[in-house]
Amino acid sequence: MRMLLDLLIPLFCAGCGALGTSWCARCAATLVGLRAVERTATKGVPVFALTAYGGPARRAIIAYKERGRRGLAEPLGQAMAAALPALAERLRADPPPVTRSRAGPPTPGVARPSDPLWLVPAPSRRVAVRRRGGHHMVRVAEVVAGRLALAGVSARVAPVLRLRGRAQDSVGLNVHARQRNLAENLCLAAAGVPPAGAPVLVLDDVVTTGSTAAACTRVLRRGGLSVLAVLACAATV
Repeated sequence: MRMLLDLLIPLFCAGCGALGTSWCARCAATLVGLRAVERTATKGVPVFALTAYGGPARRAIIAYKERGRRGLAEPLGQAMAAALPALAERLRADPPPVTRSRAGPPTPGVARPSDPLWLVPAPSRRVAVRRRGGHHMVRVAEVVAGRLALAGVSARVAPVLRLRGRAQDSVGLNVHARQRNLAENLCLAAAGVPPAGAPVLVLDDVVTTGSTAAACTRVLRRGGLSVLAVLACAATV
């Protein structure tokens, strides 16, 4: 059946176009790594990306988000999961700030071994979610959670960040317009929010100005959650 499908609809790598695979080993190697992302908007927020937004990574992310290549959630999620041990080492060396929980006492921003890690996807506008046939970063987060489970790490996906209906598309907005758009329209869901003090890792596809990373962290911390870091597939240079 796979051979018949390949004849009718040839399978090709989203990164380089090589036939016979949706994501080849050579392109997968470009998503191996971890780099700190420094932006004016993200001061005080630990932000990391696997790679720069260009080449195979850029083509894969666009194919996944905008061209219906939903199967790419698997390699993107696997790459993010593979970066988590290095991220944990970075956070141990430079712990995130303490978060004051809704219950009152301060809670460290580093998870205890028995606590589940909560994976919170960065939000998308509702119109984009409908167009893409679902929330693209939720699918990636579910892959990350699955890989962590195989490694014996408890993780749960919590898509609790919401953009109100009047939120604008960030494409074309400058830094200040993006910050205002998010400040006015980003909020926590009414249900499904992790318990106070829970350790959270925010997952996103691309960091550009850093406005989304900063706004997500701010809203979650105001909700009493301990945001460990923001991890993206790629970051603009």
